[in-house]
Amino acid sequence: MAKVRARGRPPAGRDAAGEPLKTSTDYIQLTARVSPSKKALLKDLASVQRTTQTEILERALDLYAESLSAAERKALQALSAANPDSKRR
Repeated sequence: MAKVRARGRPPAGRDAAGEPLKTSTDYIQLTARVSPSKKALLKDLASVQRTTQTEILERALDLYAESLSAAERKALQALSAANPDSKRR
């Protein structure tokens, strides 16, 4: 059976930090229900920042985690350490 090729041109090159560009297969898919206004906000933020919606969400989650109290951050770290799938930056 012939190998099925993905549509479109694959990304090439490196990002500003010199790291290889990530492809959609490098990420786990996330599905979330949000209001239309929040989805529009996410799209607009990505457009203004000239980045992906994924990057906006990652930054938002990082900032949210950093804003937790010391006790909550400690609990989060314990959960992350116990979960082998957790790969926090």
